[in-house]
Amino acid sequence: MDSLLTLSHTKDVWQFNPTPNFDLFGDAFYLEFNNDIPDIKKFNNSYGDIGVKFYNKTEIIITKNLKKPLCFIYKNNNLNIKLSIQNNLIIDLIEYFIKNEDYFTATIKIDINIENNSLLNNYRINESLKNNNYIYNNISNIGENSHKNTFDINLARSIINADLSDNLNHANAQTCYYAIDLLGEESQSHRVLNIFHNAAKTISNQVFRGVYTKKSLGNFLGKIIIDTSAQKSSALQHYKAIITNKNAKALVKPQMQINNNDITAKHGASIGELNQDALFYLQSRGINYNQAKQILIYSLLQDSLTHIPNKNILILCQDLINTSLNNLIIGDINNV
Repeated sequence: MDSLLTLSHTKDVWQFNPTPNFDLFGDAFYLEFNNDIPDIKKFNNSYGDIGVKFYNKTEIIITKNLKKPLCFIYKNNNLNIKLSIQNNLIIDLIEYFIKNEDYFTATIKIDINIENNSLLNNYRINESLKNNNYIYNNISNIGENSHKNTFDINLARSIINADLSDNLNHANAQTCYYAIDLLGEESQSHRVLNIFHNAAKTISNQVFRGVYTKKSLGNFLGKIIIDTSAQKSSALQHYKAIITNKNAKALVKPQMQINNNDITAKHGASIGELNQDALFYLQSRGINYNQAKQILIYSLLQDSLTHIPNKNILILCQDLINTSLNNLIIGDINNV
């Protein structure tokens, strides 16, 4: 609904009213998408020349370091975005899927090109409601000595299908994917992540933590392909999930296709219930049952959260997760 994106301008900071969630991002450069294209005029009038250039309406080039995170606000638009980050930059990008009461299915495609010696911290936060269905496609090309950190936090009550690819095409390119699913009701998350090691001394790391309540479903396929030319590369995968209800499901398929013997590769996956001995121990220390459940679940999710470098965004994510835990977990685990 458009009313969710009413803007007021104060001290060079765009604040979103009346929805309180947006002010949690604090001081950032907000880019709203209307009619399937970014609102370039509003953005430039608000912030001036900060080093974000627009070409052909949906091609965005970042030419210098930004003093604040760049925040893309996704509503119910079908988008096709090309984002280029030039050499020697450090950029924080937030992609936020808003709570929207409308019924819709939206397709978002974003191609990211990171040139050499740059760092992108990409925060993808999904709070969409059960009427909102997203098809999300992301292809990232990561340059020499460049590094991409992705923090994919899914708190949605909707269905999301995500197809993700990271291409490590140059020496010393690195990608780290830290994901969280915290799902309830009948929400579904279907993610496919392909990481291509196409050059020597490339590094990838996947840390995925999932919690599935009520009738939710989490489905993750993580695939790593190491080329014959990718000697001295390293690839790690680690997936853990907790099922809190007999009607919830988690499916995981870690895959590695290795075509070079001079590499390091490890993967592991586990799906289970909360540890009853740990619950008993916490209660023996005076912690009530519901709090004990939340402590154990939060400690699992912390494996992905601890890597967030931006303190303000970390606090935001912690608050959002704690709110979801209060809404979803209490009273559900007894139904296992």
